[in-house]
This record gives sequence, structure tokens and C-alpha cells, in this order.
Amino acid sequence: MITKYVKLECCVRNAVGKLLRQEEGMATVEYAILIVAAAGFAGLVAMLLKSDWVKDQLRTMIESALTQE
Repeated sequence: MITKYVKLECCVRNAVGKLLRQEEGMATVEYAILIVAAAGFAGLVAMLLKSDWVKDQLRTMIESALTQE
């Protein structure tokens, strides 16, 4: 009877060990986090570009670049 429990404990430990060592899918999670971060950054840049201050600064830079000889 005790050998059955020892075998069961051994099997459970092996299964848990494999699950803890398994890293398949980690790259997918990392890519997903990267995509979410990039989308957030793109939203921030879009919000900044829509602001009047940035529009005025860009317009001033372009006008000064085109009018200089």
C-alpha cells in the first residue's frame, strides 16, 4: 500500500516539475505585452500630435524651413 503512495507522489512531483519548467508560450505572452505597450505609446503620440501646441510648433518649424534661403 505504501509503494502505491510513493509511486503516486513520484508521478505528481514529476508532473509538477514539468509544468514549472515548461516555458512554451512565454514568447507569445511577451509579444502580447509588447503589443499592448506599443499601442499605448501610439495612443499617447497621437494625443500629443492632436494638441494645438504641437501643431503650432510643427507649423512654425516647417514654415521656417521653407522660408529660409
